[in-house]
Amino acid sequence: MKFYLVAVSGLLAVMSSIHGAKVAVSSETSEQSENTEDPRQPVLCSASPEEQKEIVKCIQTNDTAKRSLGNYSWIFNSSIDVATNICNQSNEYLVEMSDQESESLFNYTLQCEDELGVTTTTASITSSEVEDS
Repeated sequence: MKFYLVAVSGLLAVMSSIHGAKVAVSSETSEQSENTEDPRQPVLCSASPEEQKEIVKCIQTNDTAKRSLGNYSWIFNSSIDVATNICNQSNEYLVEMSDQESESLFNYTLQCEDELGVTTTTASITSSEVEDS
């Protein structure tokens, strides 16, 4: 998805430099694409060792995660090395992971962090946003 957005941005930049080229950009479309991005980021790798164990345990007990990440059965074993492998040796362990599998692992990690109350957000919330809610 990010590659697609970069490619489109590059194409728009090239077209804007061509004399007389016109590109219509709908503000509604650009707002919609911005709203689909989840500002949260998994904190598994920066969490305490105890929180890492709980997050991994949560992922391991998720039947849907087991099905969608079946090619990575090592994630679902009882080893305490799972978080270490994901965080410190991802090039070795996750090298052949498809974009869909990577997104699934990302989403299952966020889901479990939400359940455990350890997810942080990278987007700052302004006081006006707090008042609006």
